[in-house]
Amino acid sequence: MWVTFVVLVLLGYAAMALYVLTLERGERRRMTAQDMRYILMALTRYAERTGHVLPSSAGLSVLEEEHLLERLPVDPWGHDYVYRVEAGTPVILSYGRDGIPDGEGPDADLSSRVLLTE
Repeated sequence: MWVTFVVLVLLGYAAMALYVLTLERGERRRMTAQDMRYILMALTRYAERTGHVLPSSAGLSVLEEEHLLERLPVDPWGHDYVYRVEAGTPVILSYGRDGIPDGEGPDADLSSRVLLTE
């Protein structure tokens, strides 16, 4: 009888932990998408002002220097966003929880190309 009760309590805690982790992951994805939109809007204003896309080599800090962003956000894990230009299109990347490229699962990379089309 007690064993059954203990097992049920442990299963309840495990289910609750999984639920919280799932909510947290979704919230971090939402925050990342919001930051990416914010950065991409500033990149659009930069392109309108200068007549060209910001080169990858210049880095996102130019957006602060040019007063197009009040502050450059960091991803929900505290890492800097990565900026690339792919086929003439600005792309913003977050390397996820671990901050290292090509992660999987909770460490998976998030790209503005994918995240903003979901």
